[in-house]
Amino acid sequence: MMQIKESIGTGLILLTIVLISTALLTWADGKTTPIIERNEKMKANGLMATIFPDADRFVDQGGYTSVYYGDSLIGYIVRSKGRGYSSEIAILAGFNTDRSIQGIVILSQQETPGLGTKIAEPSFISQFAGRGKDEARLKKDGGAIDAVTGATRSSRAVIEAVRIASEALP
Repeated sequence: MMQIKESIGTGLILLTIVLISTALLTWADGKTTPIIERNEKMKANGLMATIFPDADRFVDQGGYTSVYYGDSLIGYIVRSKGRGYSSEIAILAGFNTDRSIQGIVILSQQETPGLGTKIAEPSFISQFAGRGKDEARLKKDGGAIDAVTGATRSSRAVIEAVRIASEALP
């Protein structure tokens, strides 16, 4: 009988610890989530400013962001993804109002170090600037983009993400 009482007492102590821990984690999540979201938005705005350095306002429209200089709409930015060799590659793609590509930024990727990771280097991403949607293909596919040597799949994933982004434009 004494063993059962000890087991129940130990169980109640553990239950109390779990309930207190859950309450503390929920409280901490509620306090930190808005801060994390604000920081991510600030980071995204900074990255958007690298695509459109003259912009002074970014307006979230749901599936895309409108970019303004003063009262003039100068372009759009769309977040998109493509499937690379070993990861999903997330990008921000900027488009001018004529739908030409202003620039892209790689947000995240986990491609092969030394090969696929070169998709984030200026020598690759700078090729997109000024191109139309139809030119945003690899040269071997009739486009204007040189693939990263040894990382054709990763290169195609970025191109896929750009093309998907262009389809999200208003």
